[in-house]
Amino acid sequence: MFSMFSPVMKFILLLIASVFFSSANAAVGKNESDGEYMQVTQLVKEYQQALNEGNGAAVRELYTADGTFVGQGFPTAQGSDDIVALYTDFLSKLDFNIQFDIKELKLGEEYGFLRTASHGTIVPKGVTPSKQEGNREVFLLKKVTGHWKFYYYIFNSEVK
Repeated sequence: MFSMFSPVMKFILLLIASVFFSSANAAVGKNESDGEYMQVTQLVKEYQQALNEGNGAAVRELYTADGTFVGQGFPTAQGSDDIVALYTDFLSKLDFNIQFDIKELKLGEEYGFLRTASHGTIVPKGVTPSKQEGNREVFLLKKVTGHWKFYYYIFNSEVK
C-alpha cells in the first residue's frame, strides 16, 4: 500500500513517523512554557509578519537552506533562492492580512511537525477585501544550529 505514494509523500510520511516514534521523551511532554515551543511560536509570528508586511526577503531566515514550499495554486519551490523568489513575486501582487493559529505541535530531537489554521484576507494589491478566507497548513520543522526552521511547508484552502 505504501508504494502508491509519490517519493515526496513517502518522505513526508516517514519524517512524520520519525518525529512521533523516535525520541519519545523529546516529542512528549512539550508544553507552552517550553523554550522550544516558544521558539516555534516566534517562528510562526515572524512568518505571519513577513506575509502581512509583504517582505519576501524575510522568509529566507525562516526556512532551512534546503526547504520546500508546496502550496495550492503555486509552483513548488525548493531551496532558499527559489523560495525567496516565489514569495517576492506573489507578495508584490497580493496584500495579506492574516493570522496563524497553532493547532498541533510535536517536536523531536531534529525534526518537528506543526499544524496551523490561518484566517484573514489575501487580495490583489489595491483591492478592498470583501470576505475572510482560511487555509490549513502543515509545516515540517528542522532544527538547524539549535534553531527551529521551516523544512517543508504545505497548505491548501479550508473546506467549509
